[in-house]
Amino acid sequence: MWTFYIGVADIDRALAAVKANGGTVITEPMEIPGGEFAMNAVDPQGASFGLVGPRK
Repeated sequence: MWTFYIGVADIDRALAAVKANGGTVITEPMEIPGGEFAMNAVDPQGASFGLVGPRK
């Protein structure tokens, strides 16, 4: 299964937005090579997606 990753300016702000808007977090932000963080989530309609960006 493919997962699309969307670049964000601040992974912690994006995490809070997912939770505040009815999304479900599958994996909390984890550090990946290069110093950025990645996470996976599902939106309220059931579509899965990933987010990647720095921690500010």
